[in-house]
Amino acid sequence: MPHSRTIVLLLIVFATSYVRAQPSVSYTVPAAVQPGKTIELTLHGAKLDDPLRIWTSFPAQVEVIPAEAGKKDLKSRTCKITVDGSAAVGTGGIVVGNAAGTSDVLYINLDDLASVADDGKNGSLASAQVLTLPIAVDGVSNGAVFDHYKFSAKKGQRVAIEVVASRIGSTYDAVLRLLDSAGKEIQFADDDPSLGADCRIAHVFDADGDYVLELHDNQYRGGGRYRLRVGDFPLVTSLFPMGGRFGSTAKFDFIGPSAEGTLPVFVRIPGGVRTSRLAVNARFPDGKSSAAATLVASRLPEDREVEPNNDIKIATLITLPCAVNGILGDEADRDYFQFAAVKGQAISFTAVSRSLGSPALLFMRLLKED
Repeated sequence: MPHSRTIVLLLIVFATSYVRAQPSVSYTVPAAVQPGKTIELTLHGAKLDDPLRIWTSFPAQVEVIPAEAGKKDLKSRTCKITVDGSAAVGTGGIVVGNAAGTSDVLYINLDDLASVADDGKNGSLASAQVLTLPIAVDGVSNGAVFDHYKFSAKKGQRVAIEVVASRIGSTYDAVLRLLDSAGKEIQFADDDPSLGADCRIAHVFDADGDYVLELHDNQYRGGGRYRLRVGDFPLVTSLFPMGGRFGSTAKFDFIGPSAEGTLPVFVRIPGGVRTSRLAVNARFPDGKSSAAATLVASRLPEDREVEPNNDIKIATLITLPCAVNGILGDEADRDYFQFAAVKGQAISFTAVSRSLGSPALLFMRLLKED
């Protein structure tokens, strides 16, 4: 029995040592890569020793810059990364590995906006960091000290602002205010029903002048990382239809708080991709920056609701199996779908909304014909 205990303890020690030896990545500088461009990306973490390899969830070429000979337990590494120009803006993943194992996935932004860093000296309206739009800022929360960013806008100019944090695994829970040069609040944003803890606003300015963005964590926690995007992109939540069939080409419209004016896009959904989620870029016809929406792909035939279908007597007729796309037009809207089934048939119904950016919280009921 004593020998058994010793063996168990040794196994635990060895297992713990192995886990600690694995490389890890906690953040990158900058916090985004740009489709169609080559940048130097510095990874920060632990055990980033050679020979180090880097994998990405998006099409890219990665060249790891060798570390100084003999160096061990490295906490940062630099690489040159070239992202394919076909990659859509949104969120991607990076994994690093070496002889000790592989890291967990680090979420990273794919962004067509250039990056600047939070200067750490913008804790007041008077010391606001000056931005030249369009731009994205990689920031870090200072706890109870708020971050301030100043920019100039013209009368009639349309500007969109969004904070990306929870979508890339950060604990930062943003509260955003748009202020005039005197500090008077123009617009306020907290949690977005389509984004969770992240927030965003769109504004058309009624006068030339300087304006300020104020950011803080809603629990005044320090250390949380965020990416502040400021540009002329539309605020979109989702696509309609929300999905398509593998191997097909379909037209999609954008839906969202400031999606009006975006053009529909035709998307070819590859037949051999491993993932069922695809990012699609949204941009105004004259825009210089993009937003991202997500569609879901499956092997099911696609169908749509036919309005009006807000009563069981006028339910949209569908043929199973299929994927059905619908829109709840107002708070009282209900959509009904009618289908044929036979005794003993097993049917699975799965609704998808929030995970694709829709603010809908769905409630489903299965009814008899009567």
